Amino acid sequence: MPAVVQSAKNAGTGTSLTVTLASPTTAGNCLFVLVLTSGPVNGTVNSVKLGGVADNFSTSALASEGNSGDHAVVTCWADPDCAAGQTSIAITTTGSSGVQAISAIVYEASGMPTTRAALLDKTAVFSSSGFVSSWTLGPTATTTHASELWLAIVGGNANQATAATLTGPASGWTNTGLTGVNNYANSVSLTGSPATRSCRPPARPVTTEPSAIRPRSTA
Repeated sequence: MPAVVQSAKNAGTGTSLTVTLASPTTAGNCLFVLVLTSGPVNGTVNSVKLGGVADNFSTSALASEGNSGDHAVVTCWADPDCAAGQTSIAITTTGSSGVQAISAIVYEASGMPTTRAALLDKTAVFSSSGFVSSWTLGPTATTTHASELWLAIVGGNANQATAATLTGPASGWTNTGLTGVNNYANSVSLTGSPATRSCRPPARPVTTEPSAIRPRSTA
């Protein structure tokens, strides 16, 4: 059964960001890195490294939503069967222009498949332009495993004197706030887990541009 072992987050401006875990990674676990970028022209993540090396991170995101002209770009990268004894996750982006805000949260999870191809069960994405206060993402098709780890990141451009406050769903989810940066980006990360097979994910009201990813557990 999958379980979150630890998580860590960070936020800043620029083209790169480092997130530091409180405890060294355990060999065989999986790292999920959820990243939001937002600026006049949004950059996209082109590299994620654990302890200075690529480890089992691929050269592309596991799931993503948004492009350079949207309010934000959200992506999820995965490092299945990660190396042991590491605490530093370095993220780099490319293609941004002007002051780019970047925020990220890293989850280390146990009980996950050890290959990238086996991680992902279902995804759902939603984006919107203009000023909105809430919307709903999903549901997806029925999930296929009794025990899954569901992850989501939501965010957007909050270019105002006071950054917007984002709130996610309550029942079945844990909301992890991320810092609003430079009056540009504000984001929140969510984790949840279904209790029964053939369940559908709950509706998730959000206030900015989200991407939900549900890495699949071993059956």
